[in-house]
Amino acid sequence: MGVTWSISGDRENRVGLYRHNEGIMQEGRTVHVGLDINVPLGSALYSPYDALVAYTDYEAGDGNYGWMVILETSVGGQTLYLLFGHLAQAGRAPAGASLQAGDLIGYVGDFHENGNYFHHTHLQILTPEALDHWTFRALCRPDQVKELDRLCPSPLPLILAMPGVGGIVGR
Repeated sequence: MGVTWSISGDRENRVGLYRHNEGIMQEGRTVHVGLDINVPLGSALYSPYDALVAYTDYEAGDGNYGWMVILETSVGGQTLYLLFGHLAQAGRAPAGASLQAGDLIGYVGDFHENGNYFHHTHLQILTPEALDHWTFRALCRPDQVKELDRLCPSPLPLILAMPGVGGIVGR
């Protein structure tokens, strides 16, 4: 039996991965913000918390999010936004929907709808300030990491607090 899922690192420098992307290299945005949860195409994604679907949209172009959903939730009394990127167009929860923990967010998308990436979802946490003042980019410059620690907390504690990745991803 092989591996059915894996998680990439948060705040890891991906200069080697993006060395052929001229725009990213010119901007110096080589540090990945958030986690990539690598799962099979079509895997269902579930809300880890009670949440409101604050935003859903399509970001066109290779190297972008493709279809994305942003959930608004409260964790420990703090309002946070959970961005799930690289989704399929079909089956996404609509903007304005109220979700309970365990409700379907959407499905992992294929190349033509997910920014032309391998099959995964990008999970990024944004504070209200980040949502108001920060772009949703998953990559930043190394000199921006300290600011991002404040604006976009690592989603790793969210993942580690769950009984396996099944708290977010299913089939």
